[in-house]
Amino acid sequence: MEKKEIKAVLRSNFLFAVLSYEIVDKFVEQIDILPMNLGEAIIRKGEESPGFFVVHSGKARVVDDSGEGRPVTLAVLNKGDSFGEQSILLNRPASASIRSASNLVLLRISRETLQEVVRDHPEVIGTIKDKSRNEAVFNFLR
Repeated sequence: MEKKEIKAVLRSNFLFAVLSYEIVDKFVEQIDILPMNLGEAIIRKGEESPGFFVVHSGKARVVDDSGEGRPVTLAVLNKGDSFGEQSILLNRPASASIRSASNLVLLRISRETLQEVVRDHPEVIGTIKDKSRNEAVFNFLR
């Protein structure tokens, strides 16, 4: 996968759209590419996220599997969507499980890399907190 393609997917994401090209380039250099098969668990509710993930291709499901019976799909994530940042930066366990809903390719930024960028650019936290509030309102209204 070419760096230009990775950069384009990152720039389509809410967080990377507001960051300078220099910062995005820093992420591109340290990104892991993870192919996933249909149905694979990526993050489990209540656990710490192993990284910040951006969907490169395919789909992932955000699932609440804490109740009795079948898991409830809260959202479907598509190309450019992300998850895992709240667990890392706000020191929270994952609020939902994430599973692949198709063959999927994820771009993973390590916990350490994300924390380093936030130390150098604290304005990133505000963007993430805004996203968190918006998601909470959306889920409440569902």
